[in-house]
Order: sequence, then structure tokens, then C-alpha cells
Amino acid sequence: GTLTNAMNWLADMLAPGLEGLERELRLATVIFADETVWRNDGDNGYAWMFRTYNLVVWRFCDTRAGTVPLDVLGTDPLFGVLVTDRYGGYNGVRMARQFCYAHLLRDLQDLEKKFPDEPEVRTFVATLAPLLSAAMGLRREANGRNSYRRRARQLMARIKDTVNRSAN
Repeated sequence: GTLTNAMNWLADMLAPGLEGLERELRLATVIFADETVWRNDGDNGYAWMFRTYNLVVWRFCDTRAGTVPLDVLGTDPLFGVLVTDRYGGYNGVRMARQFCYAHLLRDLQDLEKKFPDEPEVRTFVATLAPLLSAAMGLRREANGRNSYRRRARQLMARIKDTVNRSAN
């Protein structure tokens, strides 16, 4: 009980700072968000993570509803890009959305496993997978902002060309 009381006291003391952190989060050009099951006293809850390159905000809730991202990020349009998996709970956030390339790559690999004998699927996966991998590693490879942007534009054009090709 002493530890629980101490943690509750600490949470109450730090709560006012959370508002400032969430304001800072909303100003970011890129926000990464994810949620996962978090067991608490035998009950399901959810750990929600919202992060930028310099800041992480956690929310521990008993719901996976889209009200949580709206509570953290607000209902006003935001300037930046929200990077998530394709979970619909983020759909209400009013900002540009980018789906996580790691999730897309995993789905692409699952597609290849599901249709191993389809040449069109094999070709699509063989073309798109390396592009997604290159895009995920771009921050580590690029030498400076201009190099990064040039390479990002090239990769974006090739990814769009690949996914927009007609298919059977």
C-alpha cells in the first residue's frame, strides 16, 4: 500500500506537466503512435505511446477507443504527420497520416506467403519490399537534409509507381 500511495502521489505531482508535454507533442512535424494490451490487476487495459524524435507521452487506459488519440492530440487540425499502423482508432485525428512502413512490410511478406504461386504477387513483393526497407533506413543513410530529401523523393516516386501499377 505504501508503494501504491507513493506512486499515486507522484502521479498527482507530475500531472500538471503532462499538459505541457502534450502541447509540445502537438507541435511536432512527425508523431509516432501505437497502442498495445497492458494487463492491470488481471484486467485488459492499453498502453498508448505517442512520441516524436525528442519526446514520449504515455497513456494507460482501459480502452482502445479512438477517444484516446483525440484526448492526447486534440481535435484541432495539426501541422505534422501522424505515423501509425492502420488501426482505425487514429482516424479522427486531424493531421496527415503515414502508415508505418514496418507494418506494411510485414503485411507484404504475409501476402507473399498467402499467394506463393502467383507470379504477379511475387513480382510486386520483390519490387516493393526493398523500397520500403530502403525508406525505413533512410535516416541512417542520408548525409544531410538535402541528401535525405532528394533520396526520399526518389523512393516516394518509386513506391507510388509500384503501388499504382495496374494489377490482375
